[in-house]
Amino acid sequence: MDPKLLSEMWDWLKSIVLALIVVLVIHQFVFNLSTVKGQSMEPTLQEKEWLFIDKFSYLMGKPKLHDVVILKNTSEYTEKRLYLVKRIVALPGDTVEIRNKEL
Repeated sequence: MDPKLLSEMWDWLKSIVLALIVVLVIHQFVFNLSTVKGQSMEPTLQEKEWLFIDKFSYLMGKPKLHDVVILKNTSEYTEKRLYLVKRIVALPGDTVEIRNKEL
């Protein structure tokens, strides 16, 4: 096989592998995309709406009141959803009350 062709194929292979590594690192530590399943976050988030999940910002600080967060579903009694989308409505020490079906 032509050495020039082999060299070019090797360069392409290195570029593709490097690009895949960069994508995997970004996906694991910086952000990823997901879609909303269910109506629990309406009207803020609608069914099948795309979410841009920023993982990096919480490396710099903790979630705050009213932030929308992604939680790993650890309940064995609910649907087989791996992650849940929820809003922080209280912080440690706060009192939560529901009156007339309103938080």
